[in-house]
Amino acid sequence: MAELLLVRSGNAGDPVTETFDLELDGLQRFIGSRPLHYLGVDLPPIGETSRVSEFAGPDHVVVNLRAAETDGLGVDDPGYYVVEGLLPADVTEAVA
Repeated sequence: MAELLLVRSGNAGDPVTETFDLELDGLQRFIGSRPLHYLGVDLPPIGETSRVSEFAGPDHVVVNLRAAETDGLGVDDPGYYVVEGLLPADVTEAVA
């Protein structure tokens, strides 16, 4: 199962605000044809850091893929990918 994460920008102590475990077909429905940008095997800070980043809501949707899931999404490496053009609000509305 892949993880879909809602992530705050910047260097917050815990940037992940919510996590959803999804089967590959469910993940493909969320992502569609949106580009995925590789972040690495560890989740780095994303975007600009501000003094209120720890209190802000999520700004990014990130997927964490295992090696077995990379082919199904057309990427080469396991790890974290930010999903371009998918907003956290889109995810929370769809799962609510």
